[in-house]
Amino acid sequence: MNFLRNFKSYLNLSILSFTLSFILLNIFSQFLSLDLSLKLVLVLLFIFNFLRLKDIYLVGNTYRFFIFFFILITISRIVEYHIFNYIFSIITEKNISWLITISISFVFKFFYLEILNHFKN
Repeated sequence: MNFLRNFKSYLNLSILSFTLSFILLNIFSQFLSLDLSLKLVLVLLFIFNFLRLKDIYLVGNTYRFFIFFFILITISRIVEYHIFNYIFSIITEKNISWLITISISFVFKFFYLEILNHFKN
C-alpha cells in the first residue's frame, strides 16, 4: 500500500508545514504587513516542502521533480494567496482564514503528487 504510506507521510509533513506556517505567519505579521508576511511564509514553505517531499517520494531525478513541484507549488501558492485574501475579507481572522486555506489545498496537492509519483518512471 504505497498510496497509504505516502498519504501518512504527506499528512505528517502537512501537519508540520501547517504548524510552521501558522507560527511564522503570526510572528511575521507582528513586524510586517499581513500581505508581505503571507508571501514570505509561502516562499519558506516552498523550500521546506520541496526538501521534505523529495525524500518522501524517493525522487531519483531531482531536477525533473523540482520542475513539476515548482509548477504545482507556484500555482497552488497563487491560488492559496487569493483564497486566503478572499476568506480573510469575509472572516477578518487571519488564523482561521489560513486554516481554511491550507485545508483546501492539502487534498489537491496530495493527489497531484500521487499522480506525479505514478508517472515518475
